[in-house]
Amino acid sequence: MPLHTDWSRIDDAVFVSPHIRALVEACIPHLAGTTRIHTIPNRNVLADYVRPKLPGSEWTLGMIGYENISKDPAWTLDVLDILRREDARWRLLLLGRDFPRTNLTGPARVYRDRFESRLDALGEAVSRPGFTDDVPEALRQIGVIMSSSRREGTHEGLLQGVASGAFPLVRNWPYVAKWGGPATLYPREWVVEEPEQAARRLLEATADRAAFDLARAEAAEWIVSRFDWSTVRPALDALLLEDAP
Repeated sequence: MPLHTDWSRIDDAVFVSPHIRALVEACIPHLAGTTRIHTIPNRNVLADYVRPKLPGSEWTLGMIGYENISKDPAWTLDVLDILRREDARWRLLLLGRDFPRTNLTGPARVYRDRFESRLDALGEAVSRPGFTDDVPEALRQIGVIMSSSRREGTHEGLLQGVASGAFPLVRNWPYVAKWGGPATLYPREWVVEEPEQAARRLLEATADRAAFDLARAEAAEWIVSRFDWSTVRPALDALLLEDAP
């Protein structure tokens, strides 16, 4: 709660992403005058996600966690609808729990009901296997990882999906786009504004299978080299441990 914090009592502030840092700095203009500021990603051990994809995964969009409005899975359904008009092989795999049945606001219930109605209409084009403890194995089925969220800090599900070798489609998270959004974390070419742009980017990428496979491998290498714990830990060690370099 940055507006309720006495920053003169805080030695160091660590943000997990540049856009969240920029948002707080915009709210607290004097922050840098009292507190040392750092941007260090969350802890992610990504090596286990590098596994061979299963046949057919190249036609499968995927989301890891989708059960609330902030993840906005209906945006991903918009992308899927456009893709299936071009090729009926496209499908969607939703990993995680379904929307809750209780403790939802009125707008959240309306959103859930409309979303589930669309899922019913799509039939076998969408799979919902539920929650899994083995995300790396489940990701072998997913060739395209979606980040359709309205807001995120770093979106760990996206990181895991890209590390697994899935092609990234990242919405320009609208609630934080003003402060740079996902483009402060990931290559700008991964980020799209609208479902039509996302579908077009994917259709162009998959037109050449060899180039598509290369793009996925390069994205995985990029993510692991920057967000794996082996890279992130030294920055936290240097901040927190007196004897660290």
